[in-house]
Amino acid sequence: MLRLFRKSKKDRRKDTRHLCHGCFVAHNGVQHPVRDISLGGLFIQSGKDRLAKNAVLSVDLILPTATGQRVLATHLKVVRSTAAGAGCAFTRLEYTTLMSIRQFVLRKHDGQDQTPLSA
Repeated sequence: MLRLFRKSKKDRRKDTRHLCHGCFVAHNGVQHPVRDISLGGLFIQSGKDRLAKNAVLSVDLILPTATGQRVLATHLKVVRSTAAGAGCAFTRLEYTTLMSIRQFVLRKHDGQDQTPLSA
């Protein structure tokens, strides 16, 4: 199992994170790669475009599929912001969007291992 992050006593995550190869978030006309995703949120690699903590974003989540891409409109709240990017929690998820994200994180996609990052 590939582990990129150590679980600390301060870690409040409830959901297992999975590497998200080929995933992007589109916000204000700019696409940012998604490093990892869980049922509770995701980490956006925003680079120099640092996102403010507690900012609420309306975004398109772009997930790879066997035949192309699936675009899901969703809302995020920035819960952690660093130089590397932003940890965001999903807010106001519609049922169909939640089920699409759930399906994505629970299966192997295009032969890529969606390896859990935390136990």
